[in-house]
Amino acid sequence: MSNWTIGHAQFFDEFELYWLGRQYEGLPLNYMGRGTDADDVTHVTFGYGDPSYFGDAASGSWISPVEIVIQPYCGWSPKEYLSYYEEESEQIEIRNVTGYMRHYNGDWNYLTLWSGNSAISIDTTRHTDIDIEQAAQDLIPIAEDAGATLEPLPPPIETGC
Repeated sequence: MSNWTIGHAQFFDEFELYWLGRQYEGLPLNYMGRGTDADDVTHVTFGYGDPSYFGDAASGSWISPVEIVIQPYCGWSPKEYLSYYEEESEQIEIRNVTGYMRHYNGDWNYLTLWSGNSAISIDTTRHTDIDIEQAAQDLIPIAEDAGATLEPLPPPIETGC
């Protein structure tokens, strides 16, 4: 159940938010949420398509076929990311910023990139044929229309929380 609206997201100003519009490749935007993690860092999530349950009864969760999770740069910096995933990540360039892709057990693809004061993570599940790199190429700022011209993403800015 969503706890946020597009209007909320458009007026959010803690860090830049990116999304794929009200639908992407036939998947409707089914979920928008704002929350905080154990370190009190804000996360904003956009979920596309009907979620499926992954994992076992004790540790599983419901995940949409495409999810975008955004947090401030300080909450998930490239240095922190690489300290966990350097060995299993492939470096890529998306609209002039560096990103890292990793695959997990054929079930999930993860792509994380940093633009402006935001850390942007995109997850795709085995329940979709969506190209995760293309989805990252198609990201738009929440304040812009889906038909907006895609410009290079702004370079990352190290920020404190």
